[in-house]
Amino acid sequence: MKNNSLFNQYEKLKAKYPDVIILIRITDFYHTFCKDAQIVSSLLKLELVNRTAESNTYGVTGFPASKLDKYLKTIVKSGNKVGICDQLHDPKHYPKDLYGRTIYPDAFNSYSPGHPWYYHLRGPIIMPQHIQPENIDNFLDVDVPKDLIKLERLQSKHRADLNKDIKRYLEVAESLDPDDINSCTSMSLKYNHIIYHLSYLKILSLKAGEQTTLFA
Repeated sequence: MKNNSLFNQYEKLKAKYPDVIILIRITDFYHTFCKDAQIVSSLLKLELVNRTAESNTYGVTGFPASKLDKYLKTIVKSGNKVGICDQLHDPKHYPKDLYGRTIYPDAFNSYSPGHPWYYHLRGPIIMPQHIQPENIDNFLDVDVPKDLIKLERLQSKHRADLNKDIKRYLEVAESLDPDDINSCTSMSLKYNHIIYHLSYLKILSLKAGEQTTLFA
């Protein structure tokens, strides 16, 4: 199957086979969405991730291709019919990231860079200068020091911590092994640490009524 939009392909297949659970393989993982994802995650005790696209929220789950035979028996025994879609393209034609690793288009789009599966599915590494706070709502209640000196000290601390996390983020990125879930988890944690410090610094700047440079 061609790798356009993974979710769009799922929707087309589901419209054609509404009574069948659709499993789509990309790299070494099988994915399914929406109601199928709810059924599969419940039967197999897998994580169900909610994603939003074009104002629509849908569930997605997946499992390693190596477990297909085992999981397929469980799904079928529960009375469900299953349709399996395998990829037909040659990975050698895919683009490479900055570290020479293959990027599988659209496979990772169901996850954010803050999730280990994003890296497991060969999502491209985002350079620190391109990382932006995703949502600062959780920081709106931050107690901002009224004393300017204390405020500057707090900002300096977060900048220092941010720079440390950026350094570590780049180190983890260089040694990232997409097939090692622990390595992917470390990468997602470092990304989330950067998001945290950027968000905190942004809300401090907004509440202090001044513009600050997030990257030193």
